[in-house]
Amino acid sequence: MPWRGAVAFAGLWASFLIGGQWFYYWYDAYGQATHFLATLWGLGVLLVLIT
Repeated sequence: MPWRGAVAFAGLWASFLIGGQWFYYWYDAYGQATHFLATLWGLGVLLVLIT
């Protein structure tokens, strides 16, 4: 089942995003922008893996 890799990646990336919330608290607006870009990057890679 090839979708298992995509699900594993999405779970790992989600854990990084959830655990990475400290970026927002410690780096104010810069951390929020970095966090948002990491979210976009993760979604983009996930779409590439799924299609």
